[in-house]
Amino acid sequence: LNFRDAIVMNNFISKINDVSENKINEIIKFINIGENLKKRCSSYSLGMKQRLALGLALLKNVNFIILDEPTNGLDIESAIELRKKLLSLANEKNVAILISSHILSEIEKICDRVIFIKSGSIIRDNISLKQDIIKNIILVVEDRIEFLEHISKNNNILSLEEIENDKFKINLESNLINSF
Repeated sequence: LNFRDAIVMNNFISKINDVSENKINEIIKFINIGENLKKRCSSYSLGMKQRLALGLALLKNVNFIILDEPTNGLDIESAIELRKKLLSLANEKNVAILISSHILSEIEKICDRVIFIKSGSIIRDNISLKQDIIKNIILVVEDRIEFLEHISKNNNILSLEEIENDKFKINLESNLINSF
């Protein structure tokens, strides 16, 4: 079966989950896989499977969703749409969302609380990614002397290492990256 047939044609599941045709159409529009709805799910790309899984999770009006690497396999446009949908669910429908991911740049765009877990134990809690996480930048510069003069005036650099000629590794807090 395909997604639409499995949901629409099975009255039993629709009744149990109290899923209306409007809700199904809203989810179909959101997952945006077009004519592929008529194909078997096994033929879907990873990104289409990700969107389908999220669509299935959103069929019921839930208060809590757990997502594991939700942007894995999504193109940029789909990842942006997913972030908008998750923020909308959290802000407008008061849905709590737990996201497991190793992509900190994605997490900082949508999460208001971050917890680092290692081997099942919390190792850091309530982290503000913009303030607490140190980022590394590697710069290749045209004018080494001018660059070093500029850097020497910046007190926010945590460390500077010359990797090779005209190539430098800089450690600084993530909220300072845009100042370069």
